[in-house]
Amino acid sequence: MRTLLPLALVLVTVLALAARARGEDPADGSGATLETRVDLLARETAYLRVREAKLTNYVLANGARGEELEKLVADLRSGGFASAANPSGTRELLLNGLTALAESLKAGLPLLSQSEQAMLASLPK
Repeated sequence: MRTLLPLALVLVTVLALAARARGEDPADGSGATLETRVDLLARETAYLRVREAKLTNYVLANGARGEELEKLVADLRSGGFASAANPSGTRELLLNGLTALAESLKAGLPLLSQSEQAMLASLPK
């Protein structure tokens, strides 16, 4: 019985070392899988950083758009838009201002380019 205990310890140690060696063996493909995953995550991170910068620029530009809208409202009020009889020029000013605001909002919205769509499609789901 005394001889079995050291033999069992040796056997357990050998098995533990063999299992550890298998886990570090680059031939099992796990290294390539991890590199592929890291590359995908790096591409996704780069994409998200670019996207975040575009969205931030768009949101920050809304302050200027708001100022333009406030100016439009002030011009409309000074032109008598709030009075009972709205002059024709004031109504046209409103329409032009709202059209410009809509174009500004649409033009500033960061839409996905074809290359961004392709990169996004290549990322794992």
